Amino acid sequence: MLALAIGWIGAGGMAAAQGGAKFAGVPVVPGGVVRANVPLDATERSYVSEGGNTVPPHAVAVLAVPVGFNPSKSWPVLVSISTSDFKRQNRTDLEQFYKQSALAEGWLVLAGDGPEPARHDTSGWRAGTTLAALDALHRSFPGSKR
Repeated sequence: MLALAIGWIGAGGMAAAQGGAKFAGVPVVPGGVVRANVPLDATERSYVSEGGNTVPPHAVAVLAVPVGFNPSKSWPVLVSISTSDFKRQNRTDLEQFYKQSALAEGWLVLAGDGPEPARHDTSGWRAGTTLAALDALHRSFPGSKR
């Protein structure tokens, strides 16, 4: 397993001004986990096809946020990327291994997967779906690009 701290997010007050934060169009519940189907761009589609995998129609992005989440503030983000050794999905590790501790420390946790496990679990599959989740984070919270 690998967990990567990628930085901070902050949305300015834009999401708060719009009546609540949304991740890929899905309302964010402080202290909760949000799942959203997100598109794969051309590069991400190329990555997930590594090893002969069929490209899924979308990736599944999962975001967990702490109880005090306020999109107008900056937050550290932990990205969950599992190894293929034990046939685990990134989102499962987010929920079972990282969520509780990360949220208690004020971190967001992000993971990306395919809708179903890959036929051939490759680093390209993991990278492509994780990058799609990161893209969704950046679209949802433009300040996260910094």
